[in-house]
Amino acid sequence: MAESGGRRIGVAVDFSECSKKALNWAIDNVVREGDYLILITVAHEMNYEEGEMQLWETVGSRTL
Repeated sequence: MAESGGRRIGVAVDFSECSKKALNWAIDNVVREGDYLILITVAHEMNYEEGEMQLWETVGSRTL
């Protein structure tokens, strides 16, 4: 595999004790200098339109 500025390594985290141990394991055993370590979290489902409506209710219309 040709070096292209480092590998990209993703680790899923939820800040539980288990995921902290998994992150430490990845750092100690997989990640090398020059690699990119990407932490992946999952947000709870959100109704996009509802969140957008709340934003514009606070700051006003988004139209100019």
